Amino acid sequence: MTGHGYRVEINRETCISSGRCVGDAPGAFVFDDDELATVGDAVSELAETKLLRIARDCPGEAIIVYGADGVPLQLH
Repeated sequence: MTGHGYRVEINRETCISSGRCVGDAPGAFVFDDDELATVGDAVSELAETKLLRIARDCPGEAIIVYGADGVPLQLH
């Protein structure tokens, strides 16, 4: 969950481990033992615009951002 009421998930089936999210927001996104991105504790500290940009720019479209109503945002 972020400070903006969003919930963030990574789809492990579509994550291609590009590292773009990890590079753009270290701590908010981290690699797990399988070298796939996962949501880190610092995701709650990301500015809303940065979070949405990172999710939109994910080459695997693996970052899913849910609004406060629980519905996934259409970013692509």
